[in-house]
Amino acid sequence: PATLERFCRDSVANLEWLEAQGARFGATMPQHKTSYPRDGEYLYHSGNELVPACRGEWEPAARGHRTVGSGQSGAALYAVLRAATLRAGAHALTQAAVRRLVRERASGRVIGVEAWALPDGDARTRRHAQLQRWITRWRNLLPRRVEAWRAEAARIERDAARVHNAQMLAEHAPQARDGWRIGTAGCDGSGIRLGLSVGAQAGRLANVSAWRFIVPPSAWPKAMVVNARGERFCNEEVYGARLGHEIVERQGGRAWLVMDARLRRAAIRQCLFGGLWAFQALPALAMMLFGAQRASSIAALATRIGAQPMQLVRHWEAYNAAARGERNDEFGKSRGMRQVLQHAPFYAVSLSIGEPMLPLPILTLGGLCVNEDDGHVLDAQGRDIAGLFAAGRTAIGLPSSHYVSGLSLADCVFSGRRAARAAAAA
Repeated sequence: PATLERFCRDSVANLEWLEAQGARFGATMPQHKTSYPRDGEYLYHSGNELVPACRGEWEPAARGHRTVGSGQSGAALYAVLRAATLRAGAHALTQAAVRRLVRERASGRVIGVEAWALPDGDARTRRHAQLQRWITRWRNLLPRRVEAWRAEAARIERDAARVHNAQMLAEHAPQARDGWRIGTAGCDGSGIRLGLSVGAQAGRLANVSAWRFIVPPSAWPKAMVVNARGERFCNEEVYGARLGHEIVERQGGRAWLVMDARLRRAAIRQCLFGGLWAFQALPALAMMLFGAQRASSIAALATRIGAQPMQLVRHWEAYNAAARGERNDEFGKSRGMRQVLQHAPFYAVSLSIGEPMLPLPILTLGGLCVNEDDGHVLDAQGRDIAGLFAAGRTAIGLPSSHYVSGLSLADCVFSGRRAARAAAAA
């Protein structure tokens, strides 16, 4: 609780610090909830802020906040931080991998690193940079046999855990192996493994954030999500990481989005003419046009998807009754997001993990245990390892149990500045 309170209390100062480095933020908002807004819109409702069942006593506020920039603007934020770092006199060693932590023999204090770096100006170094960009973009599409290979890059301060380390993923979170892995080629757990090599303690490595965003298109959350048996199990309007968690952790990774012909037409129009990003519109459109199961009745649809007809019919009838206002919605879905599904034919879109046309993104949580006051890495007895700090996705932090979009960046800034202040004072 104390760490969360500090995070909230320091949030304004951390935002001001980012702006002082040159980052720009805006407050223009889209009209509807989205997973990522269009250019020109930078503040948005991305989570459960507008879900009545999730509201507390305070008026909900937009939580999503992207840097001003074109497209996926994380690159713009990184660029200004990199420039500020170089202006401050730091020397950036790129295309390098830390292989070992160096400790003082007598005290055990970490005093440096052993790193391998590619030579500047070499043609092979330039080729490596090209391949690094290629593998980051396309590795999720490569045959699964590639999982036998292990990368060796490391970024201790900002390594996104171990999502691209197949061995660690299989060992700690096998339920997520078929997910679409989010991260760079360097997100292979090197930072965590370096800490473990000097006796550090790690925790919560089994935790994974699985994302199943079904908005946009804004029509999709008005449909009904069911599991492999045909049972509704979640409020469809919740945040995508909440829905993904339910699917992967509690439903064996299998789920379907059930809609009628009228809702499908509305969703197709939104994909074609709603001004969505291609990564939002194209997968949804492809699933509705080419990947959905279709039937003339709900019972027949259950047979098509391998569900139990009686179960799917029962949950469909209850869902429609709530949409008509005849009963309360079992999962607290707001009235504006309920729609009667009665216009045949009926369709089922797979939301399962491993769906090739509609990938389910994952990222790993957990990391090295740290002293929450200063970011020191802790050993197995809970003592500080002198000279060793961890921050961001290498360390256990705010998003180590459940993830909310933006917390990788927000927690990295919070924990990184915490560790930097402590290291400078040591």
